[in-house]
Amino acid sequence: MSSPNRASTVELPGVAGLARRFRISDNVKRDAEGAMKTAVELLGVAADMTQNVPYLGIVSGVLSELLKIFGEIELFKSDWETTMHITKQIKAIIDVVSVQYGSDSEGESGLPPALEEALIELEKSVVVALEILTKCRSLSKSIRDRVRTALNRNDLMDEVKQCQTRMQAALSLFIAKLQVDQSIAVHAILDLLQNGQTPSPSLSIADIVIPTIISLPPPPPIFHGRAHEVDHVVDLVLRHAPARIAILGPGGIGKTSIAVAVLHDARVEERFAEQRFFVSCEAVHTADGIIQELAKLFDVAVDPTGKISLSDALLSHLRTREPGVLCLDNMETPWDEDDEAIEAFLGKLAHVTRLSLVITMRITDLPGQVAWTQPALPPIMPLTFEASMQTWDAFCQSHDEYAEKLVRAVDCVPLAVTLLAKIAKSETSKLLWTRWEREETRLLRLRRGRKSSDHRLQSVETSIQLSLDSPRLRDDNATQQLLGTLCHLPQGLRESRISIFADAFEGTLPEFYESITLLKQCSLIYSTDSKEPFLRVLSPIRHYVRARYPIHDSLFGHLSDIYCALVDFQSDDFGPRVKYLKSNLAPEMENILTVLTGCLTRDTSRLERALQSIVKFARLSRSRYVFHDSLLCDAIMCSDNYPLLGAQLRDAQGHYLRFRGRYNEALAIYSSALDQYRSALDRRGEGECLKYIGDTYRHLGWHAEAETNLRLACDISAETGHYWAQAESLSCLGSIYIDTPRRFDEGKQMLKDALVIFGKAHDNRGVASCMLNLGVIYSGQRQFHKAGDLLTAALRLHSSNHDTHGQAECFYALGRFYVRLRDTRMAKHVMHLGQRLFHKVNDELGAARCQIGLSSLYTQTGKPDKAEASLQSALRIFRDRQDRHGQVVCLQKLGELCKEVGRLGDAERALKTALDLCSLDDTRHRGDKAGLWLALASLRRSQNRADEARTLLRSSYDIFHELSYTGGRATALHLLSSVYRDLDDFDKAESCLMDAWRLCIQTRPPEKPEKEIEDTIKVKLQILRAVRRSKVLPRPSISPLTERDTTMSTIKAAPSHRSIIRARRAGSARKSDHSIRRVCSFP
Repeated sequence: MSSPNRASTVELPGVAGLARRFRISDNVKRDAEGAMKTAVELLGVAADMTQNVPYLGIVSGVLSELLKIFGEIELFKSDWETTMHITKQIKAIIDVVSVQYGSDSEGESGLPPALEEALIELEKSVVVALEILTKCRSLSKSIRDRVRTALNRNDLMDEVKQCQTRMQAALSLFIAKLQVDQSIAVHAILDLLQNGQTPSPSLSIADIVIPTIISLPPPPPIFHGRAHEVDHVVDLVLRHAPARIAILGPGGIGKTSIAVAVLHDARVEERFAEQRFFVSCEAVHTADGIIQELAKLFDVAVDPTGKISLSDALLSHLRTREPGVLCLDNMETPWDEDDEAIEAFLGKLAHVTRLSLVITMRITDLPGQVAWTQPALPPIMPLTFEASMQTWDAFCQSHDEYAEKLVRAVDCVPLAVTLLAKIAKSETSKLLWTRWEREETRLLRLRRGRKSSDHRLQSVETSIQLSLDSPRLRDDNATQQLLGTLCHLPQGLRESRISIFADAFEGTLPEFYESITLLKQCSLIYSTDSKEPFLRVLSPIRHYVRARYPIHDSLFGHLSDIYCALVDFQSDDFGPRVKYLKSNLAPEMENILTVLTGCLTRDTSRLERALQSIVKFARLSRSRYVFHDSLLCDAIMCSDNYPLLGAQLRDAQGHYLRFRGRYNEALAIYSSALDQYRSALDRRGEGECLKYIGDTYRHLGWHAEAETNLRLACDISAETGHYWAQAESLSCLGSIYIDTPRRFDEGKQMLKDALVIFGKAHDNRGVASCMLNLGVIYSGQRQFHKAGDLLTAALRLHSSNHDTHGQAECFYALGRFYVRLRDTRMAKHVMHLGQRLFHKVNDELGAARCQIGLSSLYTQTGKPDKAEASLQSALRIFRDRQDRHGQVVCLQKLGELCKEVGRLGDAERALKTALDLCSLDDTRHRGDKAGLWLALASLRRSQNRADEARTLLRSSYDIFHELSYTGGRATALHLLSSVYRDLDDFDKAESCLMDAWRLCIQTRPPEKPEKEIEDTIKVKLQILRAVRRSKVLPRPSISPLTERDTTMSTIKAAPSHRSIIRARRAGSARKSDHSIRRVCSFP
C-alpha cells in the first residue's frame, strides 16, 4: 500500500556511481530516535557511497541497527520476528563477502557488478522497512496516531507482510547472484585449464566462500505447551544418532512447529551448526519430486551423461557431508500419491549414517523400510488448556470467560486457537463467541479485508479438507459416512461398546472395523488416554464434517436405536438406578443429549419413541441431580400430539426448575402438566403431580396450599395403589410440620407412617429421608439422643445408596445438631462436608444454606469478618436464584451481625431491605416479617428509640400469636420486658417476663430437654425484682452486648444452673455422639 509520505525516491543507476540512489522520507527522519536514528544516519552515508568494501561495512551496520529496532516493536511481533530472521541471514552473507574482499590490500576497489542489483534491492527493502517500523512505533505515541493505526490495522498488516516478502526476495537474489556467478567463474577456469592456459590469480567472485545458508524457517514466535515433545525429539536426535523420527498427528495440531523448534533448539544447533535442513513436501507428489527438492537444497547436479541417477548422486553426496539433521515436512502428500517409491527412497535415505531424519505426517502408518528410533514420539495431542490460554494471551495480552469458552470449543487445537486469537485482536471475544455459535469452523480463517485465505496454515477448513481429500479417503464413501456418524458423538465412541455399534451398522457399514482403522491412520479420530477410552473426533473436524458431509437417515436411525436402548432402564429402587446411571449413562451424557436432540428433528416417524426415551433419560438423570432443560424444552415443543408424554416431560422440567430454586416457574409448569394428566384420565400421574405441586408450595413457605395439595395427593395415591407416591406425600407433610413447633407430634406421626410404607417397599432412600426429617424434629425438641441416632442412620443409608444429595442434607442437619450441642468444631466440620457435596451435585441453594450455618458458627467463635463473608456469598446465590425467603434470612442475619459489631447504619439498611422483600407478598411471608420486626426492635433499642422498638415488638407478637408460634411469642415478650425496663416501667417489664416464662413452660416437651431460655428468664426476673427492691434505677439504655454479658455473669454465679445444663446436654447426647463422629468422617 502506498502512502503520500512514502519512499524514498530510489534512483536506479545502471552501474554503481556517486549519484544518490535513494532518499529517506521526512517522517522517518523526524521521528527517528535511538537505533532508528543510527540506522537513518548510516543509510544517509551509504546513499552517496560507491559500492565497495567500506560500503559493505556501512550496510552491515544498518542491518545491525535494524535488528535492534525489530526487537523493540510489539505490534505484529510475530511477523517482524520472521523478517528479523531473514535480515540476520542477509547480514551473515554481507559480512562474509566483506571479509573476503577486505583481504585485498587496497580495500577501496569496487565490488563485482554481479552484486550491484542485489545491493540496490537490499537498500530499497531497508528503506521500506524503516518507514513501516516508524508507523508501528507511532502506536505508542500520540492519540491521533493510535486511532489512525487502529482504523487502518489491516492495511498496516499488509504492509508488514510486504516488507517481509521484500526482505526474503533480497535474500534470494543475493544467494542466486553469488551462486550463478560463481558457477560461471568456475566453468571459465576449467576452460582455461583445458586449453593449457593459467588462470589469473586476481580475486574474482569465484574466490568468495559463500556461507552455507541454513534452509530453515524461523523458529515459531509463539510456542507454548510443547516442551515435552521437543525434549523427546531432541533427546532422540542427540543420543540415538542417526535418529529416525516421525512426528505424527492431525492437521493444525502443531507438527511443523515442533519440528522447527527442534531444529532451532540450542542443543541441536550446538551439535549440528550449519548442517540443519528443512524441506516442505506440501507441493511435492512423488518420490522424484522429493529427490529434486533435496538436490536443489544440497546443490547436487544432474549427471549430463545419464550414467548416475540423481537419487544415487544425492545419496553419495549426503554420505560425504558432515553429520546433520534433515526434516521432511508434510510427508503425507507424496506418501499418499506414491507410497511404494517413497518407501523405497526413505529406506535408502535411512541408510545414510551421517544424517538424522525427522518427518512430519498426518498419516500414522509409517514406511516399513525405516527402522524408526525408539521410544517413538506418541501422536501429537491438542494443547493443554493452560498452554492454549498462554498462546491466546501472547496475541491478545489477556483473556476473559468468552476466550476460555472459545478455546474449549475448539478442543485446544493449536491452529484454531492461534487463528481465533489473531481475529480477537480486532474483535471482542464475546462477539467471537456469538459468531462461533453461528459460523462454527467458517470463522476459523484469516481475512484480509473482504478476502479470506485458503492456505492450510490460515484456514482450519482448508487443513481439514486436505485430509478428507487424501487418496485413501476421497473414494471411500463408507468410511466418510462412518466419520460423519462419529461426528454426532461429541464425546466419541466408547471403545468398550464398539462391538455394539459394529452389530448395529452391519447392514449399512459392513467393513466397520476396517473403516475405524483407516480413520485412525488418517489422524481423523484418536483414542483418548483415559481410564475409559473413547474414539474421538476433534471439535473443529467434527463441526466441519457435520456441516459438509451429512449422513444418511438410515445411519442416524441406527445411532438413535443404540442410544434409545441405552436409556431404557426401569427400576423403582433408587440404588440400582444410580448404579446404572453412573456406569452406563454418566460417561456418555453429551452423546445421549446430542443424539436425542437429533431424534426430535430428523425422523418424525420415530418421534414417539424419542419422547419416551427422553422421559426415561430425564428420570434416570434426576437420580444424580442432573437436568437437561434445553432438551426438555425442545421435546415439549414436539409433544403436542402426545399429551401424556407432554405431561411427563413437563413434570421433568418442573423438577429442574424446582432444583434451581425457580419455584414460581415450576408451579406454572406443574399446573400445566396436571391439566394434561387430568385430560388423559391418568389418576396415577395426577397424584404424583399434586405431590410435586405441594412440595413446591412447601419450599415457597405457602404451607396451607402445600398441605391441601399433599393431602389430595395422598388420597389419590392410596386410591390408585401407588404407595410410593403416598409415602412421599406423607413425608413432605411431615417436613412442613418441622417448621411448625405446635404440630411437631403430627409431623412425627406422618413421618413414621411414611417410614413404614417405604420400609415395606424396600425403598431405602425414602426411609433415609424420613429418618432425616424425624431427626430434625427431635433435634428441635432437644431430644438429642434420638436425633443423633436417626441422623446417623439416615446418613448411612444415603451413603449405601450413593445418594450424594441425601448425604449433603444429612451433613447440613448434623451441623445444626452440633450447633445445638455447642460443639462448634464438629458443627463446622460437617457443615463444610455438606457444602462440598452440595457443590458436587450443583445444588447451589443447599450450599448457600450451609454458608448461613457456617456464618452462625463464625459469629459464635468471634470471627465476624468470616461470618459476613459467608452471608454475603449465600445472599448472592439466593439473589441469582430469586429465592426471596433465602434473601430475607441472609439479610436478617447480616443486620443482626452488623448490630453486634456496632455498624448500626448497615444493620438498618439490611433489615429494611429484607422487610421490603417481605412486603412484596404480605400474605405469604408473615413469619419472616415477624422475625425481622424482632431484629429491628432490638436495633431500635440500641439506638435509644424505645417507643419504636415497643411498637415493633407488639406487632411481631400479634403475628406470632396469629401463627400459633409460641416460641416467637415468648421471644417477643422477653425483648419487650427489656424495653419496658429501659422505660423504667418495672411492672410491665415483670409482667412480660412472667408471661414469657409461662409460655416456655407450656412448650416444654414431656422429655424435659434443656431449657436455657426459661432459665435465663428466671434469672432476669430475679435481677429485675432485686433492682426494684433496692430502688436502683438502671441506665436508660443497655447495649445488647452489655446485657448479654450481665446475664451470662449472673448465670455463671449460679453453679447449680450451669451444672444442670451441662448434665442435661451430656446425658442426652453422650450415647449418639461417638457414632455420629465416626460417620461424619465420611469423605
